[in-house]
Amino acid sequence: CGGGNLSFSALRRLVISQEIREQVRSSLLTLGSDYLGVHIRNTDYQTEYIHLFEQIYPQVIDRRLLVCSDNADVISTAKHFFDRSQVLTITRPPTGSKPLHHATRYKDDKERNIATTNSLIDLLALGGATKLFYANVLSGHPSGFSTLAMYIFNNKSLINDLLGFSANNQLSNA
Repeated sequence: CGGGNLSFSALRRLVISQEIREQVRSSLLTLGSDYLGVHIRNTDYQTEYIHLFEQIYPQVIDRRLLVCSDNADVISTAKHFFDRSQVLTITRPPTGSKPLHHATRYKDDKERNIATTNSLIDLLALGGATKLFYANVLSGHPSGFSTLAMYIFNNKSLINDLLGFSANNQLSNA
């Protein structure tokens, strides 16, 4: 909870099944390299994401910008707001205002598994960005997901470790 030290330790111990690893790998490879990332949590925790969008706009002009969020409306807004950037998405959150981690959002195990895999894809994709932005929640701190993404961003070798890439076949540069 909160993306703190226990979460960082868990990431270092996480083993991803081969099936999920292949899904994550192929999704991340579609991004290529040299993209910026922005994460916005905006379901149970609210953010002033438009303010963040206004702040980063000059830095993302003519750049590829990956937008990840738990809220489909945020992604839609970003696609219109960043009119001078190439806005990328790698997964789509379900519609609605329930957070992704609430089991009641999903009707069955298949939906939960897809959502978990998509969250992992977003997390590693944000970590692989060349620059990462996020909005603090209204109470003034980053969401746990943003904290984890920043941890991976600052420890890019984790991406290769989690995906089983060798030193000669890396997805991102450490």
